[in-house]
Amino acid sequence: MAYRIGITGGIGSGKTTIAEIFNTLGVPVYNADYQAKKLMNTDEILINEIKKLFGDQAYRTDKLDRKYIAQKVFNNTDLLNQLNHLVHPKVFKELNAWFDECGSKYALYESALIYQGDAIKYLDKVIYVFASPEERIRRIVDRNGIREKEIRARMSTQPDPVSSILKADYIIVNEYQPIIPQVLKIHRSLMAMT
Repeated sequence: MAYRIGITGGIGSGKTTIAEIFNTLGVPVYNADYQAKKLMNTDEILINEIKKLFGDQAYRTDKLDRKYIAQKVFNNTDLLNQLNHLVHPKVFKELNAWFDECGSKYALYESALIYQGDAIKYLDKVIYVFASPEERIRRIVDRNGIREKEIRARMSTQPDPVSSILKADYIIVNEYQPIIPQVLKIHRSLMAMT
């Protein structure tokens, strides 16, 4: 059975890029955001629960209307928690089966929400990817064309980087330093775990 390693960081920190580097080293990666979106579009029970919570307009032509959902939950923590309560158990059930079938020394669970819920109890270690708020904003503006004000609003809903860093077992600084040597050092450490 693979060691279960979480990889997390705030929006624009580069956690997906870092996870892809681990993947090129042969490490399986489970992307929680991608899998949650997939389940919200394919799991009939989940789809019906989401429609009960948000109404039929939550789906447009049989696909989740992510923009509509985002508008509904953005300033409504209670509604966001209800949505997470529907989606997360299904993701964790799938995740546990995936970890059991990996067949590698360790595997990565990539998620922005490792410390906000039950995910942490499924993991052996956590890697935190850090970049300064200014760098993260620059990346998101370049990548998505979103206005800085919207990005700052999203960032304000995410966990404080300092508390996340203090909880992490490994830290990758994805700004002003080469990341490959940092990834390789962590990879060697994780491969040496017994």
